[in-house]
Amino acid sequence: VNLFPNPSSDQLTFDNGGQIIQEIKIYDVIGKEIKHILLNETKITLNISGLQKGIYFTEIKTAKETISRKFIKE
Repeated sequence: VNLFPNPSSDQLTFDNGGQIIQEIKIYDVIGKEIKHILLNETKITLNISGLQKGIYFTEIKTAKETISRKFIKE
């Protein structure tokens, strides 16, 4: 799963090539779930302008696997 731009200030795009993304969860550095999105897309752009500046972790679930990625909110 590609996550860009990283760091980002307002929008974050998740691109999984041809595989469907079923679910995205975003957590802050202490592990608190900030967002939980159910979807059925290969690519999605999320508005993250409401998040505070800092480091966040994502959990991206596909039919085959669950992938973790880190991003920085500017």
